[in-house]
Amino acid sequence: MKRVVLITVAVLLAVATMPTVAQTPKSVLLVMLRISKMAGTVAMMDPASGKIVGRVRVAEDPHGVDVSPDGHTAYVVNVSGDGGNTLSIVDLISQKEVRRLEFPKSGPHDVQVVRGKVYFTAGGRKAIARYDPATGQTDWLSKIGRAHV
Repeated sequence: MKRVVLITVAVLLAVATMPTVAQTPKSVLLVMLRISKMAGTVAMMDPASGKIVGRVRVAEDPHGVDVSPDGHTAYVVNVSGDGGNTLSIVDLISQKEVRRLEFPKSGPHDVQVVRGKVYFTAGGRKAIARYDPATGQTDWLSKIGRAHV
């Protein structure tokens, strides 16, 4: 009986003292810095202090932004200019753009993450499209017949 108790305590201590590998980010507000469209920056603001705690360079004209349910990834649509017609994928933990997807002549304008999928308007194609982060593919497009969505 003593042997079983000692092994159990040793396992519990090992698990309790293991370092945490992944940390959840603290709450931040994502702010598009559009003072100059060419700045191409997403800023992270601490809502308690109102101070900018990080910046991530994306394309020249970022417009819409939304965040994955786990709070680790931001999706930014870049409208025009250098890097326009793209969707930037930003790792909020490392504060880096990790991928930029090109959608020629699409004119992305707004973005929304719903049930793990990324929906964005594509005004240049008069459509709404969906990107699946799990597969890395745009898997749906629906024409809506409007120029500015």
